Amino acid sequence: MDIKEQLKDIKTQLRLSMNGAVSQSMREKGLLYKLNFGVELPRIKMIAEGYEKNHDLAQALWKENIRECKIMAAMLQPIDTFYPEIADIWVEDIQNIEIAELTCMNLFQHLPYAPAKSLHW
Repeated sequence: MDIKEQLKDIKTQLRLSMNGAVSQSMREKGLLYKLNFGVELPRIKMIAEGYEKNHDLAQALWKENIRECKIMAAMLQPIDTFYPEIADIWVEDIQNIEIAELTCMNLFQHLPYAPAKSLHW
């Protein structure tokens, strides 16, 4: 399955797991996304477990301005291909505390250059 097919499959699984009440509640609390399916974190993790870590897939997921895709991108991004320049781009694109926390927890804390970058940012 190529990246485009994997991305389509992931979005389909997210749509099927959609929780409108959670999505609406998040919007009301100021967490604005282009699209928010309201999928709970344990379900996002379950979906991510069905895929191998893959740089191209993670980058494609990150480019989608969809809450669950950004969360999953940090879960599927391999450490060895996540260069400091890419980290800078991702940090500039983080718009709220939820994505910042989950990206740090799932990806940034494992980067060998994280301490230096955290001081820089």
